[in-house]
Amino acid sequence: MSDILSALSLFLAVLGLLYSAWYSEINSAVNEVIPKFIQDRKPVKDRITSAYYNKSLPLSFSGILISFIILPDFLRILFEVYVEFNKNGLRAISNYDSVKALFCAIFFLQVVFSIHLFLLARKLNELIKKCDKK
Repeated sequence: MSDILSALSLFLAVLGLLYSAWYSEINSAVNEVIPKFIQDRKPVKDRITSAYYNKSLPLSFSGILISFIILPDFLRILFEVYVEFNKNGLRAISNYDSVKALFCAIFFLQVVFSIHLFLLARKLNELIKKCDKK
């Protein structure tokens, strides 16, 4: 379990670093005002498209990938807790493992982070489509 946590921590540190470095550009693109006239939209669309393909989409994909990679371990831990609780009731607390609990907390936060990244990517995609409307 400690090997998984170490690898996960490293990957999440890189993801967090990229997110913090790219968030201002992604947020600026999300807040772009689409000009009324289609002839004026090209520079705005280029900025939004760049933020979408070069920043938001890779972050979103990476976040979702991490969530799916650690999902089986998360489910295994939940199953172990379920079996232990059914077997021993509240006495199962004597077998509490803080490493497994932290892993579950990290999984939960990673899923929330992945949803956030996905929603940002979706907003940018919608803005790209809005730029193409006549």
